[in-house]
Amino acid sequence: MFNPGGKLLAKQTMTPALSLLEALALERMLRDELKRTRMEQLFTAANRRAAQDLPALTEAEVEQEIQAARAQRRAGLGNGR
Repeated sequence: MFNPGGKLLAKQTMTPALSLLEALALERMLRDELKRTRMEQLFTAANRRAAQDLPALTEAEVEQEIQAARAQRRAGLGNGR
C-alpha cells in the first residue's frame, strides 16, 4: 500500500531523538567554549602577572589567597547565586 505520508510519520517519530541529540551536541559545544574561554582568561591573567615584575608569593601567601577565594565563593553561594 502506498503511503505518501509515511516519510512524515518516520520524521515525526525521529524528531524527539534528534532533538535530544542536538541538545546534547549543543551542550557539549557550549561547555567546550566555556572551557576554552576560561583557559584563555587564565593565560591572559598569567601573562599580565608575569609582566608586572612583582616578587613571587610565598607558600603561605598562596595559601592565604586560596582560603580567601574559597571564603568569597562560599559567601556568594549563600546569597542565592
